[in-house]
Amino acid sequence: MTALELLQADASSRKWFGPDGGTFTLHGFIDDATGRITALYMSRNECLLGYLEAIRATILGYGLPMELYTDRAGIFNVNNKNAEFKDLHGNDIRKTQFGKMLDVLYWLRAKPRICSENVTLQMLILRISKKRHDQL
Repeated sequence: MTALELLQADASSRKWFGPDGGTFTLHGFIDDATGRITALYMSRNECLLGYLEAIRATILGYGLPMELYTDRAGIFNVNNKNAEFKDLHGNDIRKTQFGKMLDVLYWLRAKPRICSENVTLQMLILRISKKRHDQL
């Protein structure tokens, strides 16, 4: 599994199957450094499911990217400039479902390191406590 530094996301709607085949949208992710397509997913329109399936395939095949570059589609950005998006503390919460999902994934990636550091600290504290207890 190779680490992805910057992953680009986009979708393209076309008559992929000829003039009588209807319009479909191809969702895709591409590694910016290598130009390698990491995943593609086709659906009837540009939608959250298309990007979720493509990011799932990318994560399974290549791991979680460090950065994700997207367009201004409503799937990635809250585009309503007039609406207030504040939590009870006044913090800006302009996140879409996709953005919230990525926050969780990045938190889960960091959590094992935090947990392992906590275990290391707990072991150290137990050793110090045991040494002090043995000295008494």
